[in-house]
Amino acid sequence: MTKEKPSNTQLLLDSILKERHLSLSPESDESTFFELLVASELLKSFDLGIDEIRDGLIGGGMDGGIDGFYVLVDGDPLTPSRTNAERRDVTVEVIVFQSKTTPSFSGTALDKLISTLSTLFDLGRDERELRRLYSTRLMGRASAFRAFYLSNFSRIAHMSFKVFYATRGERPHTAFAAQESTIEQVSSRMFPEADTSFSFVGAPELLKMLRTPRAQWIELKLSEDALNADAGGFIALVRLSDFAEFLTDEDGYRRRRLFIDNVRDFEGRNGVNDAIAQTLRSSGPVDFWMLNNGVTIVATDVRQAYRTLGLKEPKIVNGLQTSTVLFEHFRANPNEDSRTILVRVVVPPDGATRDQIIIATNNQTDIKRGVLRATDSIHKDIEAFFAGTELVYERQRNAYRNEGVQLEKIVTIPQLARSLASSLLQEPFLSAKVNSQTRLVANRTHYEQLFPGNYPLDTYLTSARIIKRVERFMGRPALDHEFDEYQGGKRTQLWYTQWHVAMLVALEATPNKNVTPSSLADVDVRAISDDEIENSIRIVNEFFSKKRRDYKKTVYQLTKSQALNDLLLKQVGAPARDWLKPTGFDSSTNKRASDRTPRTRNL
Repeated sequence: MTKEKPSNTQLLLDSILKERHLSLSPESDESTFFELLVASELLKSFDLGIDEIRDGLIGGGMDGGIDGFYVLVDGDPLTPSRTNAERRDVTVEVIVFQSKTTPSFSGTALDKLISTLSTLFDLGRDERELRRLYSTRLMGRASAFRAFYLSNFSRIAHMSFKVFYATRGERPHTAFAAQESTIEQVSSRMFPEADTSFSFVGAPELLKMLRTPRAQWIELKLSEDALNADAGGFIALVRLSDFAEFLTDEDGYRRRRLFIDNVRDFEGRNGVNDAIAQTLRSSGPVDFWMLNNGVTIVATDVRQAYRTLGLKEPKIVNGLQTSTVLFEHFRANPNEDSRTILVRVVVPPDGATRDQIIIATNNQTDIKRGVLRATDSIHKDIEAFFAGTELVYERQRNAYRNEGVQLEKIVTIPQLARSLASSLLQEPFLSAKVNSQTRLVANRTHYEQLFPGNYPLDTYLTSARIIKRVERFMGRPALDHEFDEYQGGKRTQLWYTQWHVAMLVALEATPNKNVTPSSLADVDVRAISDDEIENSIRIVNEFFSKKRRDYKKTVYQLTKSQALNDLLLKQVGAPARDWLKPTGFDSSTNKRASDRTPRTRNL
């Protein structure tokens, strides 16, 4: 049978995919990169960071044909620690997709999706039964969604459930119409109150997505012409309904990218926010801007026209609470409102000035612990230090990703925190927890241990290089066969241990296995051989495979145990850490709380 010749659309797509693969992620395999690209394009309007996108990728065996699973609440990704909606009338969007690099669509893949959707999202099914069918990673996402959905059903004003099947194919065969209809019926039956849909995403659709650039400029309509401050800024009054339009994206969500990473947390209901909401509901003789401090926006460039400002890469650095309450008000009451809000627009000459503006404007209000981490001097120093190396340190979400920097070269603040917890603190169980990306940075105790400001800068670089090296090595296809006897052929189980492997690599690379900020800084990661990394992988996976049989738990569950981590450290002969009191420190006994003795109750 003659192989079908690819269409022009497929040839164009393949050319773009090859170029993107080589420029963004040359070390990943074709399938892994395709999954990442599909997720990035499907979620483009939500402006997720690379860590958030990777969190939703499933991969590995027992995935039920689901390669990506994302739940977004009011445009923000749902995290396992978020069990309750902060307010009523939330919008929930579930996005599930399967991706294959094949040049056509498959009926078998559709059947697999039908089976998984019918079981995984059946709320009447016992989760213990589902855990026997699906991987720990997939069940982690599903369990978080179940918990949120059941706890907040009455608060959900609108929900959508979207399923996608993406390949390099041209058009789906008409014979798939029945399966397409079945997927839509199953989705509707699972969530009758939701807007459900199923879409084939082939070469034409992917090509269109890839050709649609992320908008850099956003227009802000003004009540009157802006006052030009002549020193890189503007002051203007903006009608409330026009400012609400500025805050809203094409899909009706709050423009997530308007809020910088660490000044995004909405405080929910409190006295100040309730007062703002009451003022918006009232119509008195006093204009809104007279009763409110207004909003400060920084932008990289501004274009002024008649009663309009065009803002390039705008970020709201002060006025988050006002902006969020205002957005919620107009989402529920989409009416014209001629009252105005005071808006200050600043174009900082450089990053340092930008950080000064963020800190100064937010010091006027009570900011939650941890929200200004990216502006700490230590992170500026790390970013500058990394600039002369093969890695880049991304203090601000997507700053380097949007410039086309290779994904393998980007180190985010949460990723570095997890690396340090593993290689320096020797506490990879903290990194293995699903909410560790935000927890390690937000928690004061952890943060001060990871970023105290007096470690050698090489400590941070070495830690990042170790985890990057481990990730690259673990991605080698040869490991599938090598570790079958320990992992049962499931690569996902191997990935769960990456933080523990990083810990062992750091231990073996330092003199006498004595890891300190100084000794870690002196490690030359390039001198670590592949055999040494492979040996660390073998030790870790033999250890957890045995404990999996002993405790009848998954490797994912076991990697979160402090007691087992202490037992592993004892097994490999790691000395006590005298340079720093660990997070489990007991001041009354002057010993580690666990004393490196396993405690079954922590498993």
